[in-house]
Amino acid sequence: MNEMKTMDYQHYQEYLSDSIIELGHYEDPGIAIEQATLFEENPAKLGITGKFKTEVIRMVCETGRGDIFDDGYLVVADKQL
Repeated sequence: MNEMKTMDYQHYQEYLSDSIIELGHYEDPGIAIEQATLFEENPAKLGITGKFKTEVIRMVCETGRGDIFDDGYLVVADKQL
């Protein structure tokens, strides 16, 4: 797992590709990291085959006034070729 990225939803939509699988959305970063590690160690447990690299992405939202707030942590898996 690499460094945690921070994205808003628009950038996240641009980041998505056919090789990325969204595994879950978590409020706690510790749980998100734990789930990413568990998946990376044994993806077959979720019925997914192949070699994957997981990432935790910190999601943020911006209000109309320009304030930024956290909106949880997404765990994604990128299929390695």
